[in-house]
Amino acid sequence: MARVKLKQQVLEEGIKRHQVILDDYRSRIKDILDNEGTVNAEEYDESVQAFNAGSSKEVNLLTEQLNVANQEMESLFKMQSYVNVIHHKAERGAVVVTDKGNFFISGSIKPFDVNGETYTCLSVNSPLFKIMEGKQAGETFTFRKTNYLIRDIF
Repeated sequence: MARVKLKQQVLEEGIKRHQVILDDYRSRIKDILDNEGTVNAEEYDESVQAFNAGSSKEVNLLTEQLNVANQEMESLFKMQSYVNVIHHKAERGAVVVTDKGNFFISGSIKPFDVNGETYTCLSVNSPLFKIMEGKQAGETFTFRKTNYLIRDIF
């Protein structure tokens, strides 16, 4: 039961951290769009057009990143419904404890601490996850010349 509670805490912290990412994307898009509206007709010249064209590209890129981040958040919310499932192999929703660190297979989120332990969230598309995928406790894998021993999975 302690493992389930720990996984719930990791998931909850991951959701909180991911919400910060979503808020940041939205804020950056809003700031860019707000700045585009600050020029009156008399000031409008080629340099402003160039700025607006660059801003438009940046907004489009940020919007694409926001869409991906929203999909990852949806995936995190879905994990709440099966957080009590104990995993026995490295797969989406699993916490993988290795001799080099703790990983939560969920989405790309910067490392964070829960109960004094650091957890790194990995997307199922990350190269590190692709190497560890399907492995079980007691197995080893190598990523970028570093050997990992899987101590536990839940």
